[in-house]
Amino acid sequence: MTVNPDFAQAEVDRQIVNLTRFPLFFPEQRPFFTEGADIFDFECVRQTQMFYSRRLGLGGNGTPVTIPFGVRVQGRTVGNQVGLLAMPTGDTEQASNAVLRVKHDFLGRGFLGAMATLSDRPARHQSLAGGFDFNLPYVVQGGQNLVVLANASWRQDSVGAPVGGHYRVIVDYPNDNADIVVRFDRVDAGYNPALGFVQQRGVHRLGGGTSFTPRPKRRSLIRRFEFDLLSYDVVWDLDWRLNNASLEVKPLGVQLQSGDQIELNVQRQFDAPNEDSTLFPGATVCARGSWWNRVEAQYSGAERRTVRLNLTGSTGQFYDGRSSEVSAGLRARRTPHILATLDLVRSVVSLAQSSFTANTVRLRSDYACSPRLNSTQLAHGTRPPDPVVAPVSWWGRGEVRVLLPELRVGRPDGVQASPDGIERSVSRSLVSSS
Repeated sequence: MTVNPDFAQAEVDRQIVNLTRFPLFFPEQRPFFTEGADIFDFECVRQTQMFYSRRLGLGGNGTPVTIPFGVRVQGRTVGNQVGLLAMPTGDTEQASNAVLRVKHDFLGRGFLGAMATLSDRPARHQSLAGGFDFNLPYVVQGGQNLVVLANASWRQDSVGAPVGGHYRVIVDYPNDNADIVVRFDRVDAGYNPALGFVQQRGVHRLGGGTSFTPRPKRRSLIRRFEFDLLSYDVVWDLDWRLNNASLEVKPLGVQLQSGDQIELNVQRQFDAPNEDSTLFPGATVCARGSWWNRVEAQYSGAERRTVRLNLTGSTGQFYDGRSSEVSAGLRARRTPHILATLDLVRSVVSLAQSSFTANTVRLRSDYACSPRLNSTQLAHGTRPPDPVVAPVSWWGRGEVRVLLPELRVGRPDGVQASPDGIERSVSRSLVSSS
């Protein structure tokens, strides 16, 4: 239970340059919501989900509102799991919100489940959402795994209002040397749960991938290879007109015995907006289909290294122009007290109408003064200039905090493509989690 919570100590969001027409998903950072959050997972996390906890604490215009109190109950009985979350919000919102989740163990590792959400606020009176899901794991011939998952859910605002639904089925073959998965979704145009996150509505979506991870006979240098024959995410509207697509092949992936990983990816993407869309000032994508090709290379250092380096670079076509992005991450630690990370990203986009360059930097250091006292310093910013946030938090038995003005993040122009005000604020402003 929490009373008049202060989430100022929650970790801030990473800056992301969003050059798509879809809203960004930012993970929850507030401890009250992250503890035991897995019980509330339903549908496709980060893409189409009935419950997105960052909806709680935001008003209709995206500004933070008071949370007078909140209650969360989780537990397990014989063969059952239950999760309950109830939280009103005050100020101009004056909303009542509740989430109920139940799971019943089935076939050992599987489950049968149901979930329901209620949000009663002036803008959306008695907005209900509910659905069912299941996870059925099987062991087929030779000890191989096969998993079938599915869900169906619906939402409705007030009695008599139109009903929108989301239907999903997944078949997964996750095994040591191969992982083959196929997913299919239908998201009705009216599926917009008040406490959820939906990246795109009114679509059919087919996704999946086929990957193989053979191990060499001689493993003195290479632990295993990683090949993706094809990873795909293809979206049509409800009339089966192609809307957007992402195809990727990994012709080379290597995991070394040291733990380092190297991979090369070849990508082909498509986008056909229903109407003209602005990517950044001076650059408008016309409502017609465009295909483009890209290549990406990655290096990830082993987790066990005292100093770990990650590098990613991608370049290629982008609509009627080109774009490139380079990112570098450096982490240094000295057990058990000091951890420091530095992340740099440079994005360069050049289209026929305009060009755009963004440089982002994030620096974080953690120092464990004692098992009960830890300090964190964080600074990040962008160029073109944006405000820089540098919160300094101390916590242990007591707590002293100094919080500088917060940073707005998201697309470089600060405006999200989604017409939904709440989604825009979640993508743009850190204040949504504080």
